[in-house]
Amino acid sequence: MDRGLLWFAPLLVVGMVGWWARRWTALDGAAAAAFVGYFAVTAAWIDWRGGACYGPRLLVPALPALALPLARLVARTRSSPRWRAALAALAAAGFTVGWCAALDPVSSFWDSRVPHLLAKNAPVTLLGLAFGGWLAWRALQRVGVAEVALPAPPGNA
Repeated sequence: MDRGLLWFAPLLVVGMVGWWARRWTALDGAAAAAFVGYFAVTAAWIDWRGGACYGPRLLVPALPALALPLARLVARTRSSPRWRAALAALAAAGFTVGWCAALDPVSSFWDSRVPHLLAKNAPVTLLGLAFGGWLAWRALQRVGVAEVALPAPPGNA
């Protein structure tokens, strides 16, 4: 349980809850099918990373499909400071994993276990959490009601 999309993009994984935030549209169905298809191919691959890389490279094309449910979740929770803080924390956690790997790429490649990577250099991890948290909080503050443009289901125009 030390690898996978949950470590690298926890905000997107939790964002999938946004698919259940309202009635599905054809766009939701297409996004879900794209993600599930890429996920199935990645799960069947012999090397979870997809070759010589750090993180689940094979899932990168599927990540935009998770942007729609994430936008729905952000739109639904925009009035709750508690939810905004939770979303910012998830974004900061994902940022920190990438931050630590980018600052020590050689050892990250050879030992791709995320808990080990985060524990190896505590000051870098804490700085990544602080910086990622600040970035995420600022981004979520800037998302306003009018800026989250989601397609309306048929008949609800």
